[in-house]
Amino acid sequence: MKKLILPIVFIAFSINSIAQNNTQVEETTVNELFAKKVALEKDGKFKDRFTIQLIYGGREVATKTKAKYDNLNLSWPSELKWESPNHKVWIGKFRNRLEADRALIEIREHFPDAFILKPQS
Repeated sequence: MKKLILPIVFIAFSINSIAQNNTQVEETTVNELFAKKVALEKDGKFKDRFTIQLIYGGREVATKTKAKYDNLNLSWPSELKWESPNHKVWIGKFRNRLEADRALIEIREHFPDAFILKPQS
């Protein structure tokens, strides 16, 4: 009986000491990280965004297309990208396909060849 009680007591104390090892994260740290994530999502810094491509061609055509889009004063920002050997005009950074589809309907009134893509980089 004495040989049985000693291992049981030892196991009970070892389980209790293992269960005590927990870490606490301060609430302020969690709130700061959450605020940073929200800011990054709002700025579109993550690479998992949809965009609309207006043109893929030479530099002159791309700059004229970008200027034409900018003169329309639509709410989505435009950017001129260069991918050897051509230039692209990309519009907006949309969080999901639904937002991109809604924007595409409005953009296609002026640029019928526009399409949605999800950039890899």
